[in-house]
This record gives sequence, structure tokens and C-alpha cells, in this order.
Amino acid sequence: MTVLNLIYCLVGGVFIVLGAACLWEKYRTVRGGVRLPARVIECRRQGAADTKRGGYCLVVEFTDPAGIRHTAATNDSFWFDQSRRVGNVIEIWYNHRTPTVVERRSAEAEILGVLCVALGFGVIFWLGLR
Repeated sequence: MTVLNLIYCLVGGVFIVLGAACLWEKYRTVRGGVRLPARVIECRRQGAADTKRGGYCLVVEFTDPAGIRHTAATNDSFWFDQSRRVGNVIEIWYNHRTPTVVERRSAEAEILGVLCVALGFGVIFWLGLR
């Protein structure tokens, strides 16, 4: 095994870890949660994002199963302003144990995680162990 093969194996391992972390974070958020409809009321910058690029999230309003109305920001990070979504109804994952964190129901996180893991194994077996 050459040094280059070792580097390819390390790069593949990094992709696998990143993909697994992406999937873990998604399922850690939604585990034990319920899927609820929510209305988008605002698209705003997250935290102290003062640059012109990235950092947008959706602020949604929803009612939990107990009948209590909540307003929370999704844990998304969009590159562009999503103001065209204001007023739309989306589905969110809500967990009463972490009421300030809501996850927008979408397949992007799962697809990204699976692609990173597949890319990692591809790099390891196609380039690293050649």
C-alpha cells in the first residue's frame, strides 16, 4: 500500500464519518417526535449571520398535540432567502422534549448522508485499496 492509497483511505473514512454524522443528527432530532403541519411565517438569518451569503432558516408556527401554539425556527440553513415560502404549509418533526428545535420534513439530509457514506466507500474501495 502506497502513501497515496493511505491518503485515499483516510479521505474515504472522513466522508463516511461525515455521512454518518449527518444521518445521526437528523435521527437524533426526530427520534420520539411527531410529524405536524406548520405554517411558514418568516424566512430570516440564523444567529449572527451578518454576511450576504447563506444562513437562512424558516420560522414556523404550529400547534402541538396538546393544543399549545408554538413559534420556532427550523434547524435548516439555506444558502438563499426563501421568502417565497412564507404562508406555505410544510410538515415538521416536533419533539416535546426539545421544543425549541423543529426539523423540516425533507429527504435532503438523508440523501446527503447516504451519498457521503457511499462516496466514502467508493473512494476507499476504488482508489484506496487498489
